[in-house]
Amino acid sequence: MAIQRFGYSILIAAWLIIGGETAFLEARREMLPVMIFAVWGAFWLTMLAWLMWEAIPNNVET
Repeated sequence: MAIQRFGYSILIAAWLIIGGETAFLEARREMLPVMIFAVWGAFWLTMLAWLMWEAIPNNVET
């Protein structure tokens, strides 16, 4: 199941996106690079989890 294999990556990505958006709402100019990095990192973490999921054959027993 996807959650068993890559659930942590998706949870971390969601946490980074929510954290980035929350920081954006409380916008401080010096926090901008951190917010951008959090959202950027979350995007790539999500993409990595998806690519890893696509790379696993469907006939593998878990």
